[in-house]
Amino acid sequence: MKRLFSKEELKGFHKMLLDHRKALAGDVNHLEDTALRNQKDNAATHDISNFADLGTDYHEQELSIGLIENSEGTLRAIDAALLKIENGTYGYCEGIDDEDAEEEQEPHPIKKNRLKALPWARCCITCQRLMEQSAERL
Repeated sequence: MKRLFSKEELKGFHKMLLDHRKALAGDVNHLEDTALRNQKDNAATHDISNFADLGTDYHEQELSIGLIENSEGTLRAIDAALLKIENGTYGYCEGIDDEDAEEEQEPHPIKKNRLKALPWARCCITCQRLMEQSAERL
């Protein structure tokens, strides 16, 4: 499989991925710390007059957990993209752009503009849409 990008371009994508990873990891740590702190605070103040506040706090904690799970998924995708840079497969789509094709297709590239916007993208726009449409049908 031939490389799609020059060494300089790959360095740029590598830096973008690391920058996103650093920022996201910091956000996840902050959300986890806040959720744990709120959980400890709530455990200490369980009296009947605080039920409305507790409900709000639990709702916020559920939102935080959802954000953490989403962020952890993005971190895994970033790590996968960094590994692809190392092994020379970065920029190739993991999807299948013709779901009716019976034979295995050659990997095809993801457009550079998509990778600039979402450097951990695993699929080209066409394949991403096909996967989302398939998921909606289920």
